[in-house]
This record gives sequence, C-alpha cells and structure tokens, in this order.
Amino acid sequence: MEKKGKIIAEALMQLHRNVKTVLQKLSERHGTFRLKEYRLLAGDPNTEVLHREHGFLLKLDPKKAYYSPRESTERQRVARQVKPGERVLVMFSGICPYPIAIAKRQPEVKIYAVELNPDAHRYAEENIRINGLQEKITALQGDVREICPRLGRFDRIIMPLAKDAWKYLDLAFSCCKSGGIVHFYS
Repeated sequence: MEKKGKIIAEALMQLHRNVKTVLQKLSERHGTFRLKEYRLLAGDPNTEVLHREHGFLLKLDPKKAYYSPRESTERQRVARQVKPGERVLVMFSGICPYPIAIAKRQPEVKIYAVELNPDAHRYAEENIRINGLQEKITALQGDVREICPRLGRFDRIIMPLAKDAWKYLDLAFSCCKSGGIVHFYS
C-alpha cells in the first residue's frame, strides 16, 4: 500500500504543479490539541501551508495545529449573524478561522480568541497579521478557564469542536451577557 500511495502522490503532484507536498492521514484527531498524525508520501517535508478561505488567508502546519476546511460554511453562517458593536469570544480558537471570518465580514466588532496549543496560537497571531486584523482580534494563549473570566462579558461566544467542550459550558454561560448567544458544537 505504501508504494501505491507514493505513486498516486507523485502523479497528483505532476497533475497539479502547485501541490508541493502530499501527506497520508494516519489517524483521526486526538489529544488535547485535536491533532492528526500524517506520513509524507511525496514532495517537500515542510508541511506548512497557506490556505485561502472565503477571501482570507490562513497559515498553518496540519501536524502542529488543528484546522478543518469542512467547517468553512459554518464559519460564514456564524459570521453573518454577528452584529455591529458585538464583543465576541472564541474559545478553543486554534489558528483563528472563526475570528478572522467574523472580523472580515463585520468591521465593527471586537473579538477575543483563546487557544491552549502554543503552535496554533503562534499561527493565529500570524494569521491576524496577514489579514490586517490586529485592531479587531486579540489572540491569547492559555487555558480558557484561567483567561476567559478576566475578559468580562460577551454578546456572543463560539465554542468550536474542542474535545469535551461540554465541560466548558458553565464557563461560557458565566462569560455571556444576558440575552447573549453561545454557539456550541459537539
């Protein structure tokens, strides 16, 4: 199977000249940081990528930070709901696809993004810079239980697919303004 994978990967790279690396997924996401394991089939061993989603850019290394392009439609759906002047908290924010999608669509917003994974946080800060959103998004690295209570209350809280996210619902409700909205995913 490994030899077939390499042949297919090399053919894919010849067919699509912009593809520099082909990885094989070896596992589903797991662990605290929601990472997957991969094996290099062909190409450059540097697995860092610049991805375009709905007009903005996201830099990441899938070996170091969780990201799912399949959730882009949901990110846009949520971004359309955000109203001018809202304070938004994104817990488990990863490389910041939710904050960036929201800030690009709604210019009058203040977003706080909290992520535990230091690699994902580093990419989040870079993605905020790449997209010119430093004035709208504040990325914080650490445990949401320690950071979020110090940030005040929010109109909207987003809880993307984190492991055991339901264990943080009490925190989300305590950080949400009366009449606010919590987007919870499981």
